[in-house]
Amino acid sequence: MTELCEKESCATTVCASRDLTGVIIFIVIATVLFSLGCSSAADGKQQKAQAAGPRSVSVAIAQVQRQDVPVYLTGLGAVTAFNTANIKSRVDGQIMKVNFQEGQNVREGDLLILSTLDLTKFNWSRCRRNYSATRHSFATRS
Repeated sequence: MTELCEKESCATTVCASRDLTGVIIFIVIATVLFSLGCSSAADGKQQKAQAAGPRSVSVAIAQVQRQDVPVYLTGLGAVTAFNTANIKSRVDGQIMKVNFQEGQNVREGDLLILSTLDLTKFNWSRCRRNYSATRHSFATRS
């Protein structure tokens, strides 16, 4: 029985030392994790404080100039003009010259497009004037 008791007491001592080792390992791990958690919270507070503080901004210096500044707008939609005019031809003809640019203001009576029909009318009226002048000069000679 003595041997049995001695074996039991050894087993109890071994079990107690195993339990004590487990408790010590648990305490060490808990302490390390707690210290890591506290240090990261302190680092986070420092980072937040630095982010909230004023930051330095680089600045460039240039001479003052007066110039047009282009404005570019991007977006979806449709563009419509305030005023529009439909130009239609009443007769057929070839366009020889366009005497205006897009967006240019024009007045009533301005020659906008020169077509082959206009050239024909111009030549016809010039021929009539020449004929009238020639006829008048013959009439004064006689």
